Amino acid sequence: MRRLPRQARMSLGDSPSHCEKSQWKPDFKEQNMPADICTLQAQVAERMAFLKKVVEFAEMIANKRGVSVRYSEHSAHTRIIRELKDFANFSFRTDMGKTIYGGNEVVVTESYRPAGTRTVLQFEWQTSFSDECVVTGYAGDEYSAGWKNRLLDLMQNYEEIATMIDREKDQDKQQQVLLSEEELLRVALEATAKRLRLL
Repeated sequence: MRRLPRQARMSLGDSPSHCEKSQWKPDFKEQNMPADICTLQAQVAERMAFLKKVVEFAEMIANKRGVSVRYSEHSAHTRIIRELKDFANFSFRTDMGKTIYGGNEVVVTESYRPAGTRTVLQFEWQTSFSDECVVTGYAGDEYSAGWKNRLLDLMQNYEEIATMIDREKDQDKQQQVLLSEEELLRVALEATAKRLRLL
């Protein structure tokens, strides 16, 4: 992969646990650069800021609510794959520490109706997120209309959505307990009814 010159790398501020900081902050407007370069600079900054948010969120939610798919310790690195499926119609997979030289990947898929999933975002980097991040999959809005806005909404309202999902799960469990108690009562009544030759 071709690396950009040092002055063309971006600063992302505080980086997620697997990312590093870079000190690039050129102002193309001060250098009288053409408008198309300024526009591209803004697009790159926006995309990198978005990817940084997704990395932080995907790692947090996969660690907090997901399951460990793979954990393997090697002589000089530890590979950890975690996955969370179907959380508010999105699934997250983080694959960190693939090799001794780094190697990290985040995959985000979205469920759609009637049934199925689409990979809407996939990106990877070796050791330096800001210098080496490569987007390997990005669904345009025409492919899955508005997925980016739905994902940003999920990230912004995570606590409320998590509370609502947990409440629904608790209600489902309570319903199952009630059904189990009803079934036990039915079995006991049927046994008594048979003994009394009512059945």
